[in-house]
Amino acid sequence: IILTIPRSSKIPAIWISLACSDDRHLNDGLHFDEAVQLIHAMDPNATLIQGIGVNCFHIQYLQSLVKQITTHVLSTQTCRTILFYPNSGEMWNTIHQKWVNGTGIRTSSSGDQIINCTEMVREMCLQWNYSRNDNNENEINHDQMHPHSASSFTSLKT
Repeated sequence: IILTIPRSSKIPAIWISLACSDDRHLNDGLHFDEAVQLIHAMDPNATLIQGIGVNCFHIQYLQSLVKQITTHVLSTQTCRTILFYPNSGEMWNTIHQKWVNGTGIRTSSSGDQIINCTEMVREMCLQWNYSRNDNNENEINHDQMHPHSASSFTSLKT
């Protein structure tokens, strides 16, 4: 959990990141969707919890996890920053309490996956906006954006 106090407000902003063992479970075994729903129930209007994300997961789960969060954010109509921070793929040796050398990702495909994932979020937001907008203008309604969001969507006109 990250707590910040934006310069423009005295209200703290909280970002919650979930450590995931795969694309369906947190490291403690809790189902991912259940955790996201619990976060929403704690702050349904995104007054304090400004961002939700995932960290400490293998890059192979990136698209699925981010898609799940994006779907949740859009379906609940909350403006939360979407965060993701995959690990580099090393395996942890629980006996020796250290990372196993040579087990991480060593290619540039991780960067490509992050770029592709960011584009996926953009496309999901555009599709959501189209379905909500009667006149099919390709523009986010900025009145619905939360003022403290660290990365609120800017204009998505193409």
